[in-house]
Amino acid sequence: MLAAQPPPPVPAAQDWRLVGERMQYSDYSHNPNYASWQVGGTSILIYIVLLWLCGPISAIFVWMTGWSLTSKVITTFISLIGLAVVLLLVVAAHWTPTTG
Repeated sequence: MLAAQPPPPVPAAQDWRLVGERMQYSDYSHNPNYASWQVGGTSILIYIVLLWLCGPISAIFVWMTGWSLTSKVITTFISLIGLAVVLLLVVAAHWTPTTG
């Protein structure tokens, strides 16, 4: 009885066991590393303090954090709404006629 011949070896380009040896890694990362002040409770505290002190600066800060896009849009809206209210009050006070 004749034994079956072993299959021919797979070419190196098709051998899945060697894939890591030929893989090219790019410098671009989909998961950037953020500093401690850009994520978590620290960034929320900084945002609240900046919102209390100056709304537009808090809006700029939000876009430098590692927050999700939805969170960035919502907090930017909140930050700029405060500025809009202040400007509305200033304009209303300026145009209010005084008697006397």
